[in-house]
Amino acid sequence: MENIYFRLFFQFNLIIKIVYLYSIFRIRFVDEKGTKSYILFKKLKEITHTIFFIVMAILMLYLFSPMNKSVSISGETKLYLWIFAAMILLGIDYDELYHNSHLNFNIM
Repeated sequence: MENIYFRLFFQFNLIIKIVYLYSIFRIRFVDEKGTKSYILFKKLKEITHTIFFIVMAILMLYLFSPMNKSVSISGETKLYLWIFAAMILLGIDYDELYHNSHLNFNIM
């Protein structure tokens, strides 16, 4: 049975990622640039993105600690990590990635 704090940690990070994805949705499809809500969700996106990666780094430090000799990821932990990976892929701005990579690697 997993530790209750470990489970709460995962659920907290899941909520953070959902808020992040909602912020992206609002920025891309609902709010117009320059409005107060657009600025609010732009800041919220940045904050939740940073918090998510901090929490994921802490999780990885815990799971893959050299002091923890047996790393076994199963059950809810495995499911949460899969969900987080899917949410990370959903949260990537592929248009921006394409345009930035095109500009940075255009040699001619």
